[in-house]
Amino acid sequence: MMLVKKLNWLVAIILCSLLLIAGCATVEQKSATLALKFAPGDIATYKAAREWEKSVKFEGEKSKAPLIRGEKTGSKLEFTFAQEIQSINDQGNAIAKNTIKELKYSEIVQGKEITDFDSSREVNLKGADMVKLIGKEYTLEISPAGKVVNVIDTTQIMDTAKGNMTFEKTVKDLFSEDAIKSLYEAEALPSAGKNKLQVGDSWSNTKAVSFDLMGYKGYEKIYTVKQIIRQDDHDIAIIEMNAIPSAEMTGELQKKRAISSLAKMFDNTESYTGQLKFDITSGKVKSASEKIEAEWVAVDPEVEKDKKPNVLKMKTLRFYSLEKLD
Repeated sequence: MMLVKKLNWLVAIILCSLLLIAGCATVEQKSATLALKFAPGDIATYKAAREWEKSVKFEGEKSKAPLIRGEKTGSKLEFTFAQEIQSINDQGNAIAKNTIKELKYSEIVQGKEITDFDSSREVNLKGADMVKLIGKEYTLEISPAGKVVNVIDTTQIMDTAKGNMTFEKTVKDLFSEDAIKSLYEAEALPSAGKNKLQVGDSWSNTKAVSFDLMGYKGYEKIYTVKQIIRQDDHDIAIIEMNAIPSAEMTGELQKKRAISSLAKMFDNTESYTGQLKFDITSGKVKSASEKIEAEWVAVDPEVEKDKKPNVLKMKTLRFYSLEKLD
């Protein structure tokens, strides 16, 4: 009798485990529409960040490359903004007014700190003009697929910098049309008509990335729905992005002579990844990020006996992120 009870207990445990697994599988396989939802008057707070960095390093006999300096050059922007949906147009796109609430910005040129601004500080000795951007607005047209269709108005931001050439250049670099659009690219969603997906489904788009002297490179960005989870009574889609070189786009870039001949002298390794967490229930992006890392290495073919070869290394980093705070 005891043996029968033990067997029944084991069977019950196994059945419960199978039911739990089956239940999870059901959640994972349900389909969902991945599209932003807009309503006039909606207000949300977001934190956006953009970072880029590049460096050149020479290893070997210094007389072979006396002008090479290894210090890093780059900048990091981080700002919090309130977004208010003002209206929805005939195309279903939102007209969104964004107001800058907090801002941090740092810039380094060949290892030397040029700007170090944080609006939460009482005193900023480097880049104090940046405080003028707090409270300024810019207006965008955003599609349900997360694409910035149009940068409608940045007048308030650009007027802030008039009369100061250095500050004006910085502001244009940070809030130009292309710069603003780049902050939203990380939250790219599938196009209308192709946005009803389930776990395992994928979509893709292409992008040309400029690597300065190394020219442009074409990528196919492949997005895959990895999970759909339940969190605080909301369905959340976890989406991962991995980019691969696009032969088709590279061919187009070659026709436009956007491929650098200098890049052919180097061996290249790269990584281009991203992640998107999308709140299906509310139709809002919870967080999105993209990161590009690339390195080029060239080795001097003329190596003296019993000496290490001269090696030139160039690295670059690009990072974008957007996070919903409330």
